[in-house]
This record gives sequence, C-alpha cells and structure tokens, in this order.
Amino acid sequence: MNAAVDGRVQLIVDRANADVVDFLAGLPNGSRIVLNTTHANEYLYELPLHLAEIKRRPDLVVQHVGASTRGGSPPDVFIATPTIANQPGRRCASPSTRPA
Repeated sequence: MNAAVDGRVQLIVDRANADVVDFLAGLPNGSRIVLNTTHANEYLYELPLHLAEIKRRPDLVVQHVGASTRGGSPPDVFIATPTIANQPGRRCASPSTRPA
C-alpha cells in the first residue's frame, strides 16, 4: 500500500515540476530566476539543465537566493519559492493548540 501511495505522490510532484519548467520556459529572454530555498537542493542543479536541454532556453540564468550576480543586471528577475501544500506525513496544529 505504501509503495502505491508513494508512487502517486511522486507522479504528482513530477507533474508539478514539469509545470514549473513549462512556465519558466516562457519567461522573457535573458531573465534571471532566483530560487528561494533554505538550502541549495536538486532544483538548483536540475532546473538549468531542463530549461537549457529540454526547453532550449540556455539564456535563462538560475541562481540560489543570496548568490552574487555576475555581469550586468538582467532585464527581468523572477523569484521561485517551492512549497508543498498538504504535505504527506505532516499534521497541522489546530488554531486552539498552536503555541502562542
């Protein structure tokens, strides 16, 4: 049962990731995408590859938040913040049980 649930969750995550790549591929030429994550993760390494090799957008620059910019200012900067709604295995405290 857990393998089936894990598989469904992975398919949902893969679809969301594909949607993000599709959206980012439509950004203006030379745009900078800043990943707003706590730590550098696989998105920082995989996203530029997917944009360049699959979507043919090597002009898009992907960097981690806080990284210094190289070269001049890009025409457009976009902030991408990955979030998970209804994350499996996480329980939200009800308003009456949250610490004050």
